[in-house]
Amino acid sequence: MKSFFISSVLLMSTQVYASFPLGDTDNSWGVNVTPNKDGELQLKLGTRLQTITSHSMRNDTVTGETETFQDFSLRRTRFQVQADYKEGIKFYMDVRNDKVNEGDSGEGDFNVGDAYIQVKNIFNTKGLHFKAFRAKVDVSRAETISSSKLNYLTRAAIADEAANYVSHNRRANNFQLQGIFDKWYFQLVAGDGVEAGSFHDAKGEDLSSGDISSQNFMVGSKVRFYPITGYEDKSPTETYFGKGKHFSFGAGIFHTGGIKYQSASTNFEVDRTLINGEFSFHYKGLSFLSEYFKFKNVVQDYSTSNRVLGDSDGYFAQVEYVMTEFHYLAPFFRYESWDRFNDAENFDQTSTVAGINWYLRANKIRVGLFYQIEKYDSNIRSTNARGQIFDNNKQINLTTMWHY
Repeated sequence: MKSFFISSVLLMSTQVYASFPLGDTDNSWGVNVTPNKDGELQLKLGTRLQTITSHSMRNDTVTGETETFQDFSLRRTRFQVQADYKEGIKFYMDVRNDKVNEGDSGEGDFNVGDAYIQVKNIFNTKGLHFKAFRAKVDVSRAETISSSKLNYLTRAAIADEAANYVSHNRRANNFQLQGIFDKWYFQLVAGDGVEAGSFHDAKGEDLSSGDISSQNFMVGSKVRFYPITGYEDKSPTETYFGKGKHFSFGAGIFHTGGIKYQSASTNFEVDRTLINGEFSFHYKGLSFLSEYFKFKNVVQDYSTSNRVLGDSDGYFAQVEYVMTEFHYLAPFFRYESWDRFNDAENFDQTSTVAGINWYLRANKIRVGLFYQIEKYDSNIRSTNARGQIFDNNKQINLTTMWHY
């Protein structure tokens, strides 16, 4: 009788905590709008709001003093629209205003994020799709996954650099052929290239007074494999909520050639190549993701006319464990290491993040608390408006997300 009572209590506890604290949900975004009378399309509308409240501490390398400051910003603000036509065509677009009131910035401007047409099952081949215009180039798994499905709202710095290395914000206008099959996925892409404001040297500086006069199309491909039957993940995410399983690895290569630009009043030309490798798995509550990046032909320093080219590489790895039995609390850890210029000393950058997510209603309502430490070698240390030089940055970040 005693064992039966204990078992019953444990079973009831499991049943109670199997639901999200604010109720179950299918985790899909948006609401469906009633289609027109002839049923030509289904229209879906959605919203996304992500906030970050930060307390930062930075060490002055000269005086040894610590500067602290607080910040409360809207990390992402989105209005999403999707139209599905009966011919198998999908149109998706979002309008966004990101990083509102971040640092000393103001409200910012609204702009178009994704804006693409997708035609499914072309050539009567199931799983073979065509995309056109502002769709994400799969330069990184973390960058391709929607920000609504990230463990930590701020992606790794090295992944953000990859997003702009060969194609601006990884979604400059392009054409894609995409295959999603039982054991593998591929993307072939050609499109627009880089933009001067995100065309960084090894120190993280852009062209400033310089510009890009011309460049060739960006071209590239990505392949992802699912070697174990039953462990496929055809819609990549970082948030699994303790359900299912997947195991995959992949690699990609992307190239933009003939980039003609002006720096330090001198004209140059460079070809850029990005190489990416990824490994990802999850089993119920435990999930893991790691990615490697190689940047070919990085400019060491735009401020000098004596141009030096070299390579840059690095990686990040992250893990999360969702405790469904404890109200969907999920500890998270990420480590990042990036050598921004392999051919010279003191260009290393590292980042460590530890924290916890609380999935109150899957990704629709969630909060998180994180501690992040960023360290910079002497060649990439940041300087503020008062001329103070900082070699590290420590942050406590409170995050929230509202996605409907």
